[in-house]
Amino acid sequence: MKKNIITFSIIFLSAVFVFNEINRMIIEERISNVKYTDAKLQKFMMIGKNSDSFIMKGSEMIERESKIFIINFDLNYFKDKEHYKITADKGTYLKKESVLKLFNNVTIRTSDITLYTEKLDVHTKEKIAENKEDVLIKTEKMTTTGKNIRIDLKNEKILLKNVKTVIRGS
Repeated sequence: MKKNIITFSIIFLSAVFVFNEINRMIIEERISNVKYTDAKLQKFMMIGKNSDSFIMKGSEMIERESKIFIINFDLNYFKDKEHYKITADKGTYLKKESVLKLFNNVTIRTSDITLYTEKLDVHTKEKIAENKEDVLIKTEKMTTTGKNIRIDLKNEKILLKNVKTVIRGS
């Protein structure tokens, strides 16, 4: 009887060990099949500083393959005592092309000018922003509307087509 209990215990422990090893191998196989898809940040803030500095915030940032999606894009950019605030409901950064695409309620504010549009593509390497959409530019005494804006950020030039400007008196 004692011999049967020892034999049964050895068989039982061997079976437990074998099943444990099989289970470990299955789990490792499942883990190796898991593919990385998205990295997500919520309520984020990024700060950069060199000759220029910036603070970028948003409610959500999702990295998927070669794109970064940003919800509630909010950028404060500081250069040579100037402050630029750029906001949009959504943004997509295309890593391979180095293009930031801003969508829905895009606003660019400086100390004296505010620009409104629905879409804006910012080519970060070339330092050019452009679109084919309607654009509204406001200052304290002037309202300008147009289409197809092209902003040369390096040379601080703006090209706007189909322009209409209303100047208010003082």
